[in-house]
Amino acid sequence: MGTGLAVASASCLPVETITDLSPTFFLEVLKAMIPLVLANIYAVGVNQLYDIEIDKANNKHLPIASGVFSAESAKAILWTVTLLSLSMGIMSQSSAILCGVLACLIYGTIYSVDLPYLRWKRDPILTAVCLGFWRGIGSFIPFFIHSQKYILGKPIIITKSLIFASVVMALHGIAVATFKDVPDVDGDKENGIATSSTKLGRERAFSFGISILLIAYGLGVIMGVSSSSSLLFKLITILGHSGMAAVLLLHSRTVDLIDQLSTQSFYMFIWKLVYAEYLLLPFVR
Repeated sequence: MGTGLAVASASCLPVETITDLSPTFFLEVLKAMIPLVLANIYAVGVNQLYDIEIDKANNKHLPIASGVFSAESAKAILWTVTLLSLSMGIMSQSSAILCGVLACLIYGTIYSVDLPYLRWKRDPILTAVCLGFWRGIGSFIPFFIHSQKYILGKPIIITKSLIFASVVMALHGIAVATFKDVPDVDGDKENGIATSSTKLGRERAFSFGISILLIAYGLGVIMGVSSSSSLLFKLITILGHSGMAAVLLLHSRTVDLIDQLSTQSFYMFIWKLVYAEYLLLPFVR
């Protein structure tokens, strides 16, 4: 869901008039979305493949850890989606789409694969860098360029809204990297995985993640106030980010950091905020 919304949101940023939103535009966005979703299946799947024992402690419901898929079946799926995503990226004749697909495959490999200099998920700083890069740059900028150049036929221009979107989504990526490990402290300690939660403790890691998101929403409000766009877009930007900050603070007060179900539920709530941000970004001008 996050990957699909990232492509849709990035593709809408270069749109300047309602006439840009033709049936052809939406069809081309869908064509760009499919190979990245396939590449994202690789990124998620390879993480589960290398984390079977960890997931048996932390996430027993996942398909490989639960035994729904065997490791052999998982590998077959990963090879299939990798080849399909690369083939579709090449066939698109868009270097931007191909770059986005390659960025996803590289991100998934660096993050999860247990080889020298890889498996960045073992270090909390590298994890934040990896997820921040993917959310803010890898899954966004190539599809902005694809929409601007290959769909709308406009010259490539790095706009203020693109810079804002990249910064804000990078902050969301860092927040996701922080919150995702709060429910998994016990399993990570057992398997020697260093995370922000195992190093800082649940409380400090949780507070850090909240602060990162509040900075993102504060930037959204500032962007809305300083925007020269229509009053409607300004109001959507300001009220949307203010509302998300308020909901985040209210929800954070209900979390029991010792209860894995409570922290896992909050982590899934953070993804809803990520989705909401993608929906808001096209209005930030």
